[in-house]
Amino acid sequence: MIFGFLALGLFLTTLNPVCAQEISERFIRERLEGLEQGKHLRILGNPLYSSVVVPTFYASRRFQPAWISEKQAHYSVEDYLDAIASIATHGLNPDDYHFKSLVKAARRLSTALQEGTASPRAIAEFDILLTDAFVLMASHLYMGKVDPESIRAEWKIQRGRTELDIPGKLEAAIQRKLSPVQIVESLGPQNAMYKQMQDALAYYKSLSRLPEKGPITLSKPLIRPDESDPAVPLIRSRLVLLLLMEAREIDDQERYDSTMVLAIKKLQAQNGLNQDGIIGRGTLEWLNMGIGTRISLLEANLERMRWLPESYGEKYVWVNIADQRMMLLTPRDTLFDVRAIIGRDYRKTPVFQAQMDHLVFSPTWTIPPTILRNDVIPA
Repeated sequence: MIFGFLALGLFLTTLNPVCAQEISERFIRERLEGLEQGKHLRILGNPLYSSVVVPTFYASRRFQPAWISEKQAHYSVEDYLDAIASIATHGLNPDDYHFKSLVKAARRLSTALQEGTASPRAIAEFDILLTDAFVLMASHLYMGKVDPESIRAEWKIQRGRTELDIPGKLEAAIQRKLSPVQIVESLGPQNAMYKQMQDALAYYKSLSRLPEKGPITLSKPLIRPDESDPAVPLIRSRLVLLLLMEAREIDDQERYDSTMVLAIKKLQAQNGLNQDGIIGRGTLEWLNMGIGTRISLLEANLERMRWLPESYGEKYVWVNIADQRMMLLTPRDTLFDVRAIIGRDYRKTPVFQAQMDHLVFSPTWTIPPTILRNDVIPA
């Protein structure tokens, strides 16, 4: 991503050492003292979100600027803005991290520098706002933006993550001269499932720039394998768009052939439907789901992944409630995959993690009291 701040980047690499020292001692300290007194601080018109971490970070470096040394910039402004923009690949909104304000401020600062009117205060405030953006991104990527227990009473998963030392992480990254984008990528979940969701999100965002496809309608309630229907060509193109099958030449365009059946079964498996290959109302709803809705679902699931523990161990059981599947997994393979019985909307399956120490095959089953009282006896 190119933002066109070359002039600003060149200035930062040639900043007068005396000016840099002046920024570090006088202006950054001055702006952050308000926080220590319990005041609400605004930087370049933006509220400072990290009212504890940012002052701690700067105090540890004696209020020296984070992104400008006496001789050169650790990173270019373009790199840092690229890092903020890259948060979108995690399903988060760059504007929640001062992105628009930083872009505008960079343009103003660039003009002022060219005219020789830039003040050390303006440079210091720009540095502080960049730091606040990074601190907030680090927190959201590592722990999630939303506290799951505040919105879902049945969520019982303990994250099991150690508290992130954001000032230490930031300082270490600066000293190692990691690029800002590398820092951002290192903070999110590192498992394959999360990366696959990121890839899917990128793909659907690329589709969102195309004209929206209209809904598919059937001429009859169901389309079974080997049957024909005028909607089949539209269904085939939709399956290609969803990467469930490859485009190919077809003699009988309206015939629901075996290749399409396999693709429909993939769609049904992905979305917790009965994998019978029959196109009915439920399958059609997933085919007609808008790209915007798919993007929202992926963004929500990326956030849920950030709520989970950092590591699941070498072997673990994963129950996909939406898909109604239970799988025995390792980091590299699926060892076992079966259907699972889940709860209802009015009595949801609890979400939890626990250490498994034994397994019972063919157990006896007694009707749970809640099901007996609410479902069996009234019936």
